[in-house]
Amino acid sequence: KPNHIVIIDDGPTHILKLLDVQLSDAGTYKAVVESSSSTTELISQVTVR
Repeated sequence: KPNHIVIIDDGPTHILKLLDVQLSDAGTYKAVVESSSSTTELISQVTVR
């Protein structure tokens, strides 16, 4: 479905929401945060049952 992945920007917090999740949404997701002095990555595995 179009637009079933939503990114919410709430100041310093960002939220990735998957709406009406399908089996095809399963997989690896990566968030990257960058500043002028550093980069941080978070990798998450999403399982859909």
